[in-house]
Amino acid sequence: MSGRIGLTPLSAIGTLQAQALPLQLLNAYLDPAWGLQLQRADLGLKAQVSASQQAGGAWQATLDGDLRVGPLALLQARVVDGQRVVGEDLLSWQALQLDGLKLALAPGAPPRLDVRDALLEDAYARLIVNEQGRLNLRDIGPAEAASAAAAAPAASAPQPVFAVERIRVNRGLVDFNDRFVKPNYSARLSELQGSLGAFSSTSAVMAPLTVRGKVAGTGLLEIDGQLKPGAPLALDVQANASDIELAPLSGYAGRYAGYAIERGKLSARLNYKVEPGGQLVASNQIILNQLTFGERVDSPDATTLPVRFAVELLKDGNGIIDINLPVSGSLSDPDFSVGGLVWKLVLNLVGKALTSPFSLFSGSDSAEEAQIPFAPASAELAAGEQLERIARLLADKPGVQLTLTGWADSETEVPALREQRLAAALKAENAGTPEAALKRLYAATKLPNKPRNVVGLAKDLPPAQMRGLLMASYAVDDEALRQLAIARAVAVRDALLAHGAPNARVFLAAPKLCNGGCASDWRPHVELSLAAH
Repeated sequence: MSGRIGLTPLSAIGTLQAQALPLQLLNAYLDPAWGLQLQRADLGLKAQVSASQQAGGAWQATLDGDLRVGPLALLQARVVDGQRVVGEDLLSWQALQLDGLKLALAPGAPPRLDVRDALLEDAYARLIVNEQGRLNLRDIGPAEAASAAAAAPAASAPQPVFAVERIRVNRGLVDFNDRFVKPNYSARLSELQGSLGAFSSTSAVMAPLTVRGKVAGTGLLEIDGQLKPGAPLALDVQANASDIELAPLSGYAGRYAGYAIERGKLSARLNYKVEPGGQLVASNQIILNQLTFGERVDSPDATTLPVRFAVELLKDGNGIIDINLPVSGSLSDPDFSVGGLVWKLVLNLVGKALTSPFSLFSGSDSAEEAQIPFAPASAELAAGEQLERIARLLADKPGVQLTLTGWADSETEVPALREQRLAAALKAENAGTPEAALKRLYAATKLPNKPRNVVGLAKDLPPAQMRGLLMASYAVDDEALRQLAIARAVAVRDALLAHGAPNARVFLAAPKLCNGGCASDWRPHVELSLAAH
């Protein structure tokens, strides 16, 4: 037997109204692999609905009205002995109110959603980093391979079109708990109030964004700027967070810096701009007030860089560290990580305390900042502002001490020292002319190698030869060079003290002699070295 069954297209128009409709029954339809349990969800809806079935069996429908979801409570399973056990709050809110909701479905066209006003009240979210360092949001859903396979056909489906005129958040709360560090770290973003202006998936215009709240009860959070949600993401926002207590972050400091934090406060001024193409340009101004490290923490993940020394070099006279860490890159690059780059910049900054401490101290990358030059055989300081600036910096950084090491060299300075002694001796002769003074000095000086005539009298010699014999007679040993080096360091110390440097934190080191072993461009100097006080 054969035949054909004909279907008549259906259509309906009417008003749909529901108040406090419980949706807990939907919990039975949640895939257990997602690890979620809908503990409570109420639905309220008042809308005009129009639906008609087309000849091919597809539906065309519109919905126009108001929707309320809430109270809502969603739990997340936690893993115990390899098994998922429901136990922790993940997401909840008192009400999600969507006014002016319009939904349109048509065959061959992408779904379209419009919302005039969205209001989220008394929302709560929990973020957890578990003992293995994994964020709880990553545990939502089936295995990654299965998720990728399921997402493949969805990628070819038409993307929904949406437009929202305004989104508001009242009394939001986010709990963050990191169980990966010891001791555990917990923080709360509370009293969150904010709004996002009009945006749509079909327009590149960004929506004005404003968020206010508190961090850990006392810190203030302010976010302002513009944002375009969806893909591609575009944003230009400024975020300020102030007076966040650092002591609760001691677990992170112990693990990665090797020291606990005794006290201090953190403020941050962030500016992030993302172009539609995914290019990010960001600045991270970090302000640490009275950061004080405590006891040493034995951690295999701690850096070996001199963290405490770097902190003291960066502090100003008021105990404040103010640094800017710029970041740029492409969000489309899978290897690009904002957090990773910021951490690298921090480590590079701390590393300067080891490789170039004076540049971190003075803010100058010039190697000459750590040296005070002198003329050969001289301990006279040249005029300049270098020592005045160093004295001011030292007074402004109470956790830093300065050591002065004078240097001298026999190869380059002994001739100059002999020339200096000859000049002093000639001046003492008080003769009429330089040549007369030289002759008198030569005649009066007992030299074992004076050229003599046949009768044993000293010969008359040209001035240059007399000078050479006289200079060679002046003994300059290592002790004389050490005294010269010490005199240089003393001259630098006295100048620093005269400019207001604290005497208790300026030290003289033992003098150093080059004795021909220095580089070809070596010059007489006093070396400045820094250490934590």
